[in-house]
Amino acid sequence: PFPEDSLFSPAPIAREEPPALRPPVKARPPMPSPFRESEAVGEFSARIYFNHGQTVLDPGDEATLRDFAAVHGSATGVIRVEGYASARAEGRSDTDKRIANLKISMDRAMNVSRALIRQGVPAPSIATIAYGDARPAVPGNGRDTEAASRRVEIHAGPAR
Repeated sequence: PFPEDSLFSPAPIAREEPPALRPPVKARPPMPSPFRESEAVGEFSARIYFNHGQTVLDPGDEATLRDFAAVHGSATGVIRVEGYASARAEGRSDTDKRIANLKISMDRAMNVSRALIRQGVPAPSIATIAYGDARPAVPGNGRDTEAASRRVEIHAGPAR
């Protein structure tokens, strides 16, 4: 309806050339994790032990956490607080024992996390986890092996 040279004629459609094909980018190999499972025991920064059935920190533990917070508290990254329990627990069934051990390991880890927060470590930088009796420090059921398993391990690592 309009002449081709009028103001109302459609503008020519610009056609873009497809981008040149580039060779695929080689993926970088994954970086090793600073917390490899097989080496986790050798990489902890602090360890606190508890008596059977106990979750309360003693003055020596508070001093350990104060020292830890002074070194790692202002660093960027994640502080993992991991609670553990021995296999011995009061309960009627294996399930009751597992639940009791999971609860006590979480109570231990939470008490350590709260103590770190009191020492000035920012709460968002603390990750708290409980393993119950699933990861004994030393395999076996003797009194010494059980005592080694009643612990909290604190790991300092890079930001993720």
